[in-house]
Amino acid sequence: MSNCWTVCSALEKLKAELDSAMKFWLQHSHDKQCGGFLHCLSREGKVFDTIKYGWMVCRQVWMYAKLYNSLVQYHTAEVLDAAKAGAQFISQHVKVPNQQRCYFMVSREGVPVKLQRKPFTECFYTMAFAELARATGNAGYMELAEQMLGQLIQWIMVDNASLGSSFLISGTSELGRLMMLLNVLQEVCGSDVTKRGKFDNEIKWCIKKVQTHLQVSSSCLQ
Repeated sequence: MSNCWTVCSALEKLKAELDSAMKFWLQHSHDKQCGGFLHCLSREGKVFDTIKYGWMVCRQVWMYAKLYNSLVQYHTAEVLDAAKAGAQFISQHVKVPNQQRCYFMVSREGVPVKLQRKPFTECFYTMAFAELARATGNAGYMELAEQMLGQLIQWIMVDNASLGSSFLISGTSELGRLMMLLNVLQEVCGSDVTKRGKFDNEIKWCIKKVQTHLQVSSSCLQ
């Protein structure tokens, strides 16, 4: 009984925290004037910086779409419309035109500020459009996600020269990038058996590479 009560209490706490977080971001972060989302907010929702971070905008689109797809409470027009509006800002201002790259930072109006030599904004871009494709049934969103995924696979599995970064020692691998690619692959595939078959080699490659970071003697990752 006590264990059940503890689990139920934890679930109630999680639900309350989620509802509080969603209320805050839905109420305060949407930029109705310039599009996208504002993230530099005080606890009261006051804006203290209007810079928009590409990876955060993408994560918010993914989160809205994921909640829309997963929970009846958030399967609403308000949440879906917010996700689509965020995706529009990403397409117009966060993604670099004619390249499979994303700006790390843009101004409130969407003017480019910084382009990173890391693939993480592109990872969240891929996740956002894949989940939005499932939320809307729009295959075009999934096409955008898979196009960027192809670039991520090239950078992380083959050659990251076009990203502008390089490893200090040849043949080494960065655990964070391996884990992110594996996560992105899982998000793109979801429960789609066909997609899992399509990306089976890449998923297995990531798992094999991650295992090379395991210290067998201590069961720790490095």
